[in-house]
Amino acid sequence: MSGQQAKKRLVTPSVVSKYGVDAPHADPQVEVLYVDGHSTQERGLPEHDVVLVAACALDENTAALDLIASLLHTTTKRVLNLPEGIAHTTCEAAYALLGGSRGICMAPTTRVSRAQILDLLAGRSNNLFVPDAHYPLIIRPVGSHAGEGLERVSSAAELVDYVDRSAAAEFYIAPFIDYSSADGLFRKYRIVMIGMTPFLCHMGISAHWMVHYPYAEMIEHPERRAEEERLMANFDTTFAVRHREALRAVVELTGLDYVGFDCSETEDGRLLIFEIVTAMVVHDMDDAALFPYKLPQMRRVFRAFHQMLLAARTAWNPATITQEYRSE
Repeated sequence: MSGQQAKKRLVTPSVVSKYGVDAPHADPQVEVLYVDGHSTQERGLPEHDVVLVAACALDENTAALDLIASLLHTTTKRVLNLPEGIAHTTCEAAYALLGGSRGICMAPTTRVSRAQILDLLAGRSNNLFVPDAHYPLIIRPVGSHAGEGLERVSSAAELVDYVDRSAAAEFYIAPFIDYSSADGLFRKYRIVMIGMTPFLCHMGISAHWMVHYPYAEMIEHPERRAEEERLMANFDTTFAVRHREALRAVVELTGLDYVGFDCSETEDGRLLIFEIVTAMVVHDMDDAALFPYKLPQMRRVFRAFHQMLLAARTAWNPATITQEYRSE
């Protein structure tokens, strides 16, 4: 085209969701195909070079993902994040798949109904729902993310109070794992895997076990921002090396081309994974005056994501996302 390379056409089958579509800074021409479980999609997929499935594994997306899977039979192009891989990211499936992997620690998570919890509280059951479980537990409504409705309960009385305050019909329950560091602070890392390469998106440090980012503590404590900056500078030779086997297992076992997860480190050196999501929020919108190191780091992530899309037009090889795409 007049000596210029044609833009790659990326189609991202997705659903309308408050958790959004995760396609960070994709430069190719992007067409988002919104799908729901009632669509017929008689026209099939629009013209494309690459397909990226952007819908995540929520209950309300199950029918849509089934329909997306049928639509994918109509393409001969490369598909990134197949629906069967996305299915591995539910709480129960992720633990079943990764919980026993070398170097990985995950809390066994069980889905329970309100009725089951009420039976326990009424003395009709003494089952805390997960193997070898005891208080404290963590509990949240099924379908919630980003800490929404997530609490730690340390007794039956606290569980009663939680259920009384929640309108949810089903919950996820898991044993609480104390992941505090030697200084008593909690460190949570958000990582995305692009191919076989891990990228650190942020590190939150908090006195509270439920770490949100960004938040007042990171703003108020410059030494915590300095620690995050150091880790971003040295991530490839420290954290990524310590957990190389565990990080590779996430990609190999899920079969996903792009996946994010929140994690920490256990006292015995394992990678503690909290949840795995294909639509995890990844952005470069932090205050540049307070977090000047974040923008260069996120640009590395976006470049690697872009390279994944470009490589998929020919023959996508996860090993192609290498150090080459990290440099400025």
